[in-house]
Amino acid sequence: MGSLRLDECFLDQVRRRPDAVAVCGESTLTYRELAARAIAVAAGLQRLGVERETLVGMAFPRGVDAVVAAVGITLAGGAYVPVSPATPGRRIGELLADNDVGIVVAADTGLIAAAAPEGVEVVGLARLEAWGSGTGSVTPPPPPLDDRSPLAHVLFTSGSTGKPKGVLIEHAGIFRVVREPRFLALSPDDHVLHASPLEFDAATMEIWGALLNGARLCVVDPATVVVPVRFAAALREHRVTWAFVTSALFNQLVDDEPAIFAPLGKLFTGGDVVSPRHLELVRAHSPGLALHAAYGPTENTIFTSVHPIDAEPDGPVPIGKPLGGTTVLVLDEHGTPVAPGVLGELCTGGSGVARGYLNRPDLTAERFIDVGGERYYRTGDQAHQDADGLLHFHGRVDGQVKIRGHRIEIAEVTTALYAVPGVRDAYARPVGDTVQDKRLVAYLVAPDTDEAAVRAELSAVLPDYLVPDQFVWLDRLPLNANGKVDAAGLPAPGAARAKVRHTDAEGRLAELWGEVLGLPADTIGPGEDFLAIGGSSLKLGALLGKLDRRLGVRLGYAEALRARTLTGMTAALAGAATGHAPPIPEPAPGTRVPLHPSQLALYAHWAADPDSVVYNVPVRLRLRGPVDPARLRQAVRELAARHDALRMSFVLAEGGVRQVADAGTEVGFEVLDAPVPDVLGRFVRPFRLDRPPLLRALLVPAGPGAHDLYLDTHHIVLDGLSLRVLVADLLALYLGAELAPAPSFAGAAR
Repeated sequence: MGSLRLDECFLDQVRRRPDAVAVCGESTLTYRELAARAIAVAAGLQRLGVERETLVGMAFPRGVDAVVAAVGITLAGGAYVPVSPATPGRRIGELLADNDVGIVVAADTGLIAAAAPEGVEVVGLARLEAWGSGTGSVTPPPPPLDDRSPLAHVLFTSGSTGKPKGVLIEHAGIFRVVREPRFLALSPDDHVLHASPLEFDAATMEIWGALLNGARLCVVDPATVVVPVRFAAALREHRVTWAFVTSALFNQLVDDEPAIFAPLGKLFTGGDVVSPRHLELVRAHSPGLALHAAYGPTENTIFTSVHPIDAEPDGPVPIGKPLGGTTVLVLDEHGTPVAPGVLGELCTGGSGVARGYLNRPDLTAERFIDVGGERYYRTGDQAHQDADGLLHFHGRVDGQVKIRGHRIEIAEVTTALYAVPGVRDAYARPVGDTVQDKRLVAYLVAPDTDEAAVRAELSAVLPDYLVPDQFVWLDRLPLNANGKVDAAGLPAPGAARAKVRHTDAEGRLAELWGEVLGLPADTIGPGEDFLAIGGSSLKLGALLGKLDRRLGVRLGYAEALRARTLTGMTAALAGAATGHAPPIPEPAPGTRVPLHPSQLALYAHWAADPDSVVYNVPVRLRLRGPVDPARLRQAVRELAARHDALRMSFVLAEGGVRQVADAGTEVGFEVLDAPVPDVLGRFVRPFRLDRPPLLRALLVPAGPGAHDLYLDTHHIVLDGLSLRVLVADLLALYLGAELAPAPSFAGAAR
């Protein structure tokens, strides 16, 4: 694995697929265009002295330019160091000074230059491209002198001393994951979602997983990710097939819409304990989705193990079996491997193990150990491995916790709290029973300062995920007999809440706050801060989704964060844009639309075996009370007229298979006078994908006062989300409701 290099593999994909789309977001670049820009950036960086393993800072919001910068630094031979522009300036300065970063490529050069230590060169992407334009090539950097895998990038995790520690990730470790053939199995047909922060190791998988496999990288902005209705629209707009979301975000999105992931082909979730209930909801609503739970510390490069969810979870979800190129051991307190079924500390080895911590030889020696002549990383996670090799997680053995997917040291938060003027004593801990409810609470003895002052001080030195969500003031911290903080004696955050009065507008908003926060709406005061009473960035996203869907008001994420009180947000809503999230543009009638990669696979299965019913999607609706068959037949006819996906024809044309909606196709509707044996065997038959419609219906008596309505469609035009839409529309049409025009399903339904 040592000889594998990201730059060489990327350029190989450029040669193979020069005109395929490589990345799309606020703009779109083909592989040829991405390579041209990245080569110019690399040439410009080499003019500045960047060579093999030079550390180059990279300060960009998530977007196409950030991808160009990452690829350009890699082509120059450097190792990129992602720094969030939203990070407090003081922390940016310390990070650059402590870790030998002498060059930073930035979107906002002024902001970063103001924070950077003296001597650090901050340069814009356009300037680098101008310096290197016209070269058409870049000088290949030599391999490392010791012939090991080159350094790819440095990612920072929370540190117990109050300073973040940089994890040194090598090319070989990234290859081990993104070219994994069994579970991840990325291909040129995939559209990969890029929704993770650049400082998070999942972004490594997204970027290089797409670009090293000839796939398309689909970039979405942070506000879209946490608002369920906007997230769902982005999945369809970009025709995403492959995605990773953290456990907390996964749970929130599923709570809002269980079928939200149905358009995907593969989904991975992890970063914290995975909820069996949410996994089963997704399985029930997205039968065609390959769903996986993933586990892995940053120090073992993205994923250590993966567990496919192909059955209802029985108890806690295992963290899976190791990926190829990965070895695992479970060790006791003496460093001796334990027998299957025995609890111990999980240690990981193989090509994914990081080189160590940047400029921290002491910590590297402590956490990266030799076992039997092989190098392992001590994860600090308790686990056991069963007789089949399946790993099961049992919590941490140290002071680290996971908050919204970030692995943090509580000691770092406590250190920052003690540095706040006026704080005499402090203690921080996580609270919350579920992953999406988990949050940090700080207990303070600080009679001469208030929450606003403490938040301001912390926000100047810590990233937002390390700033406690709630603060509790005490006269003193309770101590146990050993003189340590008695966690059991700390009060629960949030006291009994009194009822308050709202204006009409405040009352409507308070109802939605209450749903998201789990609080009675009439106890939420007009001046209360959303984050201070149990909110988080994820819950704020859920609130924005409810505002969009329920009130038809679109409020920006940053705007909502500024107006965090009930009164402030009510005022912001008064001037916000109205109207629900815009639908995907509908193609003109008769347009032949390219297929989504998932549809292409389904079409290939049909073409190979046209008589198969494996991908039929039959559904039964139990109708109670009197039923008018003629009226129901008309409702089915109107349903097909309303949704062009049901009238879709798939045809071979120049450029490949295309789909086009037929203008007027009669849907088969059969009515039986009595029940028949094996009704599904009689009803479910092969569809001709080149001959619409792709819907048929059957009405069968089901006893006194009841009927069964059977619908059958093909998975190439139907998923769990669209199934719910079709059933709701059908029942509404039967009852005579007036429905708004439906958006086109062409190119979006599967």
